[in-house]
Order: sequence, then C-alpha cells, then structure tokens
Amino acid sequence: MSCQNCGYHNPPQTVTCLKCGHRLVQSSGDANLQSRVQRRRRQSRRTGFSSRFSRRPLLGVLVAGLLLLGGGYIVGRLLWSATTPATAESSRKSSAPQSADNDSSAQQPAKSAFPAATVTDLIEQATNGLAGQTSVAVMPLAGSQSVVVNNHAQRAGSLITLFIMVTAYDQVHQNNWRMQDRYTLRAADKVGGTGTLHTLPAGSQLTYAEITKRMITESDNTAANIMLDRVGGFSAVNTEIAQLGLTDTRMARRLMDTAALRAGHDNDTSVRDVATVLKRLANRRLISNKADHAMLTILKANTDHSKLVKNLPTRATIYNKTGDYQAYGVQNDAAIVRNRQGTFIMTMMAASGERTAQTSAMNDLGQVLYRAILEQ
Repeated sequence: MSCQNCGYHNPPQTVTCLKCGHRLVQSSGDANLQSRVQRRRRQSRRTGFSSRFSRRPLLGVLVAGLLLLGGGYIVGRLLWSATTPATAESSRKSSAPQSADNDSSAQQPAKSAFPAATVTDLIEQATNGLAGQTSVAVMPLAGSQSVVVNNHAQRAGSLITLFIMVTAYDQVHQNNWRMQDRYTLRAADKVGGTGTLHTLPAGSQLTYAEITKRMITESDNTAANIMLDRVGGFSAVNTEIAQLGLTDTRMARRLMDTAALRAGHDNDTSVRDVATVLKRLANRRLISNKADHAMLTILKANTDHSKLVKNLPTRATIYNKTGDYQAYGVQNDAAIVRNRQGTFIMTMMAASGERTAQTSAMNDLGQVLYRAILEQ
C-alpha cells in the first residue's frame, strides 16, 4: 500500500502510513496514485516549498492557506485602488477644513501658467480708442510675471488712501498707537466730497479703526484727512512709500484741497505701485499677518464695485479700492480678485478721458481678465 502523501510502501491493509502517519486510501489503482504523489512532490520542490512541509502535512496546509488569504487581500486592495481613485481623492479633500472667508491666499490651489500674452491682448482690445491716458497692471499672486501697460505717475484720486492706511497699520504694528484709540470729531475736520463723516455732529467720537474703514469703503475725504494727521502728515506717508520701494507714488496735498491743486500739487501713483502693494498684501507679506488681514477685511467691505469688478460673478471674492476725480477725468480702480481657482491683482487708471467710455472699458476688462486668468 503506497502512501499518497510521502510515497512510502506500506504493508497491505495498513490504515495509516508507517512513515508519515498519513491516513491511507484503499484503492485498486495504487500504481496510479503513486504516480500522482510523485508528480505532486516534484511540483512542490519546483515551487519552493521545503520538504518539511511535506513531512508535516497539516503545517503545509495551514501555511498555504495563509499565503492564499494574504495574496487575496493584497490583490483585492490593488483592484479597489485601481477602480476607485476619484472616491479616495474626494475623501481626502472632504476631510480638510474649509473656510468660507479665508483671506490666506497661500492656501489657494495651483493654477496653470499666467497667460501673459492673452492678458496683453485683452488690455489692448479693452482700451483701444479711449481718450486721455490709460494705464493697466495685472499680476498673478505668485511668481514675478506681470503685464504692465503704459505705466507712469498720474493722479491718484482716492487711491492715495491705500498708502495712508498702510502707514497707519505699520505704525500700529510698531506699537506707536492703537486702532481702538478714540478721536473726537471737530467742525474744522469736515470737508466735502464723498463720505458721510462730515454729516456727523462735531463732538462725535469714533475709533481710528472706524475712521480708517470709512476712508476706504466710502472714500471719505474727512476720514482721510483725520488719518493723515494721525500718522504724521505727508512726510510720514511718503517715508512709508519709500520704504516699500515704490517710485511713482507721492502724497502732496490733503483731500479736497483745491487750492493746492490750483498751485500744481497733487497726489500721484501708478498702476505698478498700486498692484505691487496689493500683491504683497494678498500674500500677507506687507506688514504682518494680523495687520494685513485687517486691511484685507476693510478692502473687502468696499461698497464701490462700479468699475473693474462690476461684471464679476458672485463666486468671486473681491478686495478693491476706487479713486475718482471727475473734474480731471480720473477713473481708477485696483482690486485683488480670488475664487477657488486662484488669485490675481488688476489695476486700471484713466485720466483726461470721457467717464462713460472709461467705465465701460473697465467693466469689460475686469470681466475678460477674470475669465482668462481664473476660468482657464
């Protein structure tokens, strides 16, 4: 009786193999069984199983079973990963914290290369035929690329208040004074033009934070002059501008000082200078994270969206400042624009032109730039 496990020839009628202890199968085809056993043993040696597994059949079966189970698990995981990549990625994204109003542009997803050639063409198309002087600057949030057309110093209008605000927050950052300090409005402070602060009674008390907000969001001229005095006048603002490395910006008159205008003194800036400041601000690289966040919050609350940002979709987040002076044909707008795809900065300044044509060109340009840069 040949053992079907080890091939040992046992005496007839033996129940278990005398060599390995395996239960013997009684069969008239013993020769065929022996042949099958030998083939099995040769196959076992070829596949790398050691002879001790043959001598210990239960252990061999157990190991083979574990290997089969482990292999099945690995294969199953590989198949699952190959067939469900979108689900896995979606799960990772949903586990990240989301904020509806996160001003940190560093968290923005990567966009494709800045389309400088396309931006240049769009600017040319939008401004072609406009009377007067028109300048445009467009910059992505990251990198050194930019498109700047016809950059030069020109009338700033209320854009000059951006530099008053930056000077104020820099001084606060240096612990010179606090935005929560209070100021008592005087009759002598009040000037005309835009804004509502001049409608308040003398003796009204406001924090410098509130005055600064009015200066930006309402283009409040009274507020701008109060803040100019608080930071130390023209010299303080111009020193801040120089420290920022800007070359086309200078403050030379108070807001609504028509006598200074007649004498040839005005506040100047350029699209490049303004866009440079906004880019640093959007990257939180202007003063400090706290100060930059506060300034972005103010710019986001601006109520004048009649120019570059007028036709942008509601999904866009906008931080902007406008500047007008109709007597000189001045129409300015500067904006940081963000959506889920990324962030960019655009600035347009127009002077000595026709208001309706200038505004229409701004409306069109802002819309096509948004589509070209953030909806590629």
